[in-house]
Amino acid sequence: MVSRSERGASPIPVANKTCGSLREAGVDVVLEHPIAGRFLDLAILSKKLDVEVDGESVHRTAGGDRKDDDHWRDLQLQSLGWRVVRFWVYELRENLTRCVQQVVNLLNN
Repeated sequence: MVSRSERGASPIPVANKTCGSLREAGVDVVLEHPIAGRFLDLAILSKKLDVEVDGESVHRTAGGDRKDDDHWRDLQLQSLGWRVVRFWVYELRENLTRCVQQVVNLLNN
């Protein structure tokens, strides 16, 4: 299993920016954490929270719905005790502060 960065590709730029903003908010976050044969975009290990950054071309069907693979992935992670929160790339671009606050609120509950 090889991560994006190990393949020489940079992680999603929006994920990098989100990671930095979460760290500025005091959240200990890991970029591209390996688990169950996959990589989590942003993992908060202490709380077992996976923050996924979803681009429309990869995660949305032609009909506009979220792809089945994402649903199965969420179920797999939940069975391992993880919580999953997903943000569309455009949500993070348009209101990163609100998204970061949503993650902080999840961590505090």
